[in-house]
Amino acid sequence: MDERGKDSSQKYSYRDPPVSRRELLALTSGGMAIALAGCTGAANRGESGESGASTGEAFTGALTGHQSTSTDIQFNPYNITLETSTRSQTALFPYLAVQSLSTTEWIPVAAKDWSIDGTSLTVQLLDGFTWHNGDPVTIDDLERTLKLSAHMNSYMSDYVESADDITASNDTTVTVNLSSMFNSSGLYSNVFGNIRIDVPEAVFGSYMEEFSDATTEKERDRIRKEVGEFNWREPEPHASGPFELDSITTQALHCTQYDDYPIAEVQKNIKRKTGYDLSTYGTDPNYSEMEYQLSQTRNKVTQLAISDTLDGGDGLDIDSKEELQQKFPQYAEYRQIPTGYGTSIMFNMIDGAHADAWRDQRVRKAFAHIIDLEGVAQQFYGDFTDTRRRFSGLTPVLEQKLFDEAFRNSLTTYDHNPEKAAALLRDAGYTKDKWWIKPNGEPLKATFQGPTSVEYYLRGWQVAASNLRKFGIKSQVVSIEGTTFFSKTLGNLEWDLTRSYYGSIDEPSAYDLSWIRYDGPEEHEYSWFLEQPHDEAVVTVPPIGKPDSNKTITINITDTYNELTKTIDPDMLSTLSKRLSWAFNQTVPKIPIGQVNYSWYMTSDSWNYPAKDHSLGNLYPFTWSLPQIGALQRKSA
Repeated sequence: MDERGKDSSQKYSYRDPPVSRRELLALTSGGMAIALAGCTGAANRGESGESGASTGEAFTGALTGHQSTSTDIQFNPYNITLETSTRSQTALFPYLAVQSLSTTEWIPVAAKDWSIDGTSLTVQLLDGFTWHNGDPVTIDDLERTLKLSAHMNSYMSDYVESADDITASNDTTVTVNLSSMFNSSGLYSNVFGNIRIDVPEAVFGSYMEEFSDATTEKERDRIRKEVGEFNWREPEPHASGPFELDSITTQALHCTQYDDYPIAEVQKNIKRKTGYDLSTYGTDPNYSEMEYQLSQTRNKVTQLAISDTLDGGDGLDIDSKEELQQKFPQYAEYRQIPTGYGTSIMFNMIDGAHADAWRDQRVRKAFAHIIDLEGVAQQFYGDFTDTRRRFSGLTPVLEQKLFDEAFRNSLTTYDHNPEKAAALLRDAGYTKDKWWIKPNGEPLKATFQGPTSVEYYLRGWQVAASNLRKFGIKSQVVSIEGTTFFSKTLGNLEWDLTRSYYGSIDEPSAYDLSWIRYDGPEEHEYSWFLEQPHDEAVVTVPPIGKPDSNKTITINITDTYNELTKTIDPDMLSTLSKRLSWAFNQTVPKIPIGQVNYSWYMTSDSWNYPAKDHSLGNLYPFTWSLPQIGALQRKSA
């Protein structure tokens, strides 16, 4: 999954990672993490080295993580070995729509309109978009984009029986015959939040023909593997967004403004659909270039901001408002946009060295009582998070929407309490001399794995490991090269404890993130291992709202989740949400660390952009979406 929060990379799950990984990881390898910042030409901003960008005309960003070297950059959204960067991809390809996380409304970009009527989804294409060779973007291009998602077992595949259920019904509209009724908020998050117009016929047409001709699943798997291994670097002009690719050097990825991008049409449609008037920004951008400097570490991106080189974006390490005021330019803004999802500690209950321990909920609960979650969160996000020990599987955004105070108060609180932790471990048959010993006589060991490319992972895990060692549990942190960690370690289950996610901005995505393991061919098998037998996701818990009761009920996580994804009745949505939340609270499949905010760095001296209190000031993705809707302009000198 792309990094979120400080990195702001989603996934998504809500905004990420592509669902296709469930199958494709079995055929190839996959997974990455990336980060972005931006830069421009006030003072020494906008100057470049080898990239050739001109001073004063560029909004220049930085790619870090797996896209920090020129050989790693490619634009195939289904490539599994080298995942695309949301930052550069959004410059080159328009989203169907982008979401405001403060209002949850969808802001149209390439989609003119959309609707769901029972089991039919219709999406209208906004007229005026062209590929960068001048050819119009047609309804066939939109149909192809959605169909390839279905063929690749990606986002659309969750909603249709086959790609044949996606058809262009006329010159402006694609109709999707859904496999059943679906919760619209989850569907829109997966479709609009993850799909751009990035499947040109010239690049992907031959694959589409092969899919159409394939008659067996073996043939389709072969084609998926080919698509997943295809590196698309050039040639342009087969993009369709506000910028076109100019060059990729060892120093930077450089793009230039695409003059025929239909800003006026996009803004007019936004006003029609939402009422938001963007006319003050005009329809002619007064900057001509977008450049992404290649930065291998987050620290380098942060130093670029401190030295007044960056204008906006994400991927910085800023831990407090005081640090922002003391180290960064006085006009720097570090905007916090709550994501609706959070970071958690994930246990390898499936194939880990100590899977037998992690499958026991008493051990997981003990860890929750031992670890200084606030300290881990401080390393991850500084002051910019919200740690709550009353685990619901959701962050405050959805908790407030779905649950009344009585239900929230009934949830068990996992406070920092070593005495409770010791009692839980002893109840599970553990004993302690110098170190805690498992019932089989082996020492309990907890190894946290994290990528070298995301330094705050490692800092946070050091806090957790120190807490566990002090308590008497052997614990260490192992750092793994970033590309290897995301492309191999996670998917191959070569980890013991690592970082995962929980919650989201919409209910289906929220519980999906709370109950999957993340980044593997069978993501949902994670919830199977909470109780024996390990072939279904059934848990036994006290009655909902009665944690001290001697009675028990069973909850099937998979069945409840599947029902929730298709529910449109508000009362039933609340009932199912409470059921899943209660199961999470009572079994602790993951240990929530804290809510993640999208943290966006912007320099207000040089740029006009939507204010924080405006719906458009809380877009995801924020900085990258602004050129797509024409809401970013350089200030006059």
